Amino acid sequence: MPLIWNDVTVSTLEELQSIESVSESCRNFISKPPKDITSHCLYVCQAEYSAIPFNTSLHWIGTAGATTCHILAIYDSQSVALGHIDSETVVGDTISSMEELLDADDRIRHVCVVGGVVEAKGHSLPISENLFDTLSSRSERYIIDVWCTLEHNSYVHSDGKTKARVTDAVFDVQQKELIPAKFQSRGPELPLRSTRYYKTGAYFNPYDLTTGTITFPYFEFSSNPGMMGAVNLPDDFILANCSTSPDCEPDFFSQDMRDLFLFQATQTSQRVFGQEKRPIVYILDSEGQWQRR
Repeated sequence: MPLIWNDVTVSTLEELQSIESVSESCRNFISKPPKDITSHCLYVCQAEYSAIPFNTSLHWIGTAGATTCHILAIYDSQSVALGHIDSETVVGDTISSMEELLDADDRIRHVCVVGGVVEAKGHSLPISENLFDTLSSRSERYIIDVWCTLEHNSYVHSDGKTKARVTDAVFDVQQKELIPAKFQSRGPELPLRSTRYYKTGAYFNPYDLTTGTITFPYFEFSSNPGMMGAVNLPDDFILANCSTSPDCEPDFFSQDMRDLFLFQATQTSQRVFGQEKRPIVYILDSEGQWQRR
């Protein structure tokens, strides 16, 4: 079903990007000061998706570091699903997985898309195009709240490099809107979550809607001591070799990669999960912080 912008159907991404009111909505989105997120948040990593109901103790669901990647939020009258999408090849399956977490009887959806940057390697455009085409081909009726990607989310810095305007965002459960964000914590278990993706190649939903817990099931991996040599690599080398948009990455990117190298050099599935292979579970405490159970 065609996507809807201001009660008008939009047939192509190019058409959407050319609408002045879309440009204005992007400028309004970008101009909002980032919300400082300190608690009551479900953080979704790259190559993950999840959903939370609106009647929950969680106030936010969000993600960070979407440069080439795109942040996709879909919500209905009861809940919101959010994904951090890093490739055009996974768009269809990820949207289907996100839709399974929403109300099947409510066919009207609102959609927010942020991320992607006009960069030399050209990885962002196929993601944006596939997101638009896949959503348009589904039976749900999607109403666009904000679509801030590519040219709308890019600018040329004084150093001549193209940068992303917004890379971090959260969905505000109370206000039902996606807004720029600044995360005080992006956990838990970031290196483990990245290792799962690199080992399995599969997108993952860390949040259990039934129990309200973040749960990491057992998966098999071994240590690679050779990765220790990468722990002290300089930022420039890491950016050039580990990123599809090295001019746009957030400050935490290189350190996150070093933490991942150290984890993969020293940890095994048995050390992390124990001999009994029990899942790692986190619960939200009374202060809105995730604590390991």
